[in-house]
Amino acid sequence: MTANTPLAILNPGEVQKALDAARGAEEASLGELRRSESQRAEAGRQLRQFRGLLRDGAVSRDQVASAQTAYVVADAQVQTARGAVTRNRASREQVEQQLAKTTIV
Repeated sequence: MTANTPLAILNPGEVQKALDAARGAEEASLGELRRSESQRAEAGRQLRQFRGLLRDGAVSRDQVASAQTAYVVADAQVQTARGAVTRNRASREQVEQQLAKTTIV
């Protein structure tokens, strides 16, 4: 035997399936993050527009308050989505490490 010759290769099939699932979850959470960021951007645009219209007397303070609430909710969704991305990325990395351990050198 030479150095770095595998001594044993465990069946990586189940770990590979888990890795595929972890990658899928990470991609889904990235998509959700992009969607949330887009919604936040739109809520911010509407809030700025309503604030300008309030100065002109074209909308009520209640409408501006509703737009502000929509922006805060959208921002919270972005933060939640970022957390999901972080968790799913960590899960994927953990499964990748497990897959690497299926070969014993």
